[in-house]
Amino acid sequence: MSDTLRGVLSHLVSLVPGYTGYADLEKRRESDHALRLAIATRLVTIRSAVDRRIAECSRRQRFDGLEALDGLGRRVSRLADRVRHAPAGYTGLFDSVQVDAAALDRLYERDLAVREACERLATAVDGLAAPADGAPDGAAAEMAAAETAVASRDQALAEVR
Repeated sequence: MSDTLRGVLSHLVSLVPGYTGYADLEKRRESDHALRLAIATRLVTIRSAVDRRIAECSRRQRFDGLEALDGLGRRVSRLADRVRHAPAGYTGLFDSVQVDAAALDRLYERDLAVREACERLATAVDGLAAPADGAPDGAAAEMAAAETAVASRDQALAEVR
């Protein structure tokens, strides 16, 4: 698209009252959705790493850590589903309640905190030294931190609505 055409379209958009703010909110909605999808995908990857650890423990007949690893894997799967199906932090143009940009920024910050917590969880799972380690306290603590971050996001969303 040429710069001239972009300029004309920008001018036309500016003539429609409220559209610029709506377009910004739509971009935020898309960003929110993309970030949650990336987080859920990362959690699926973490679950795969836990499953590989379980398989390795089974092959080596190290059954003492399997229960803890299985529990960790189930928690990771539940969290991935929870993030994937979480409600979005936006409202449509014609909804009776409009969410302001500052509230969306706070929600996006919570989404980023969820992502960071999931990365710490991935590091903890990847850092298991040996299959016999099971699900050490570090991975369990990071799992709890990720769950807390998602709960915090849910709370922020409830406050916005």
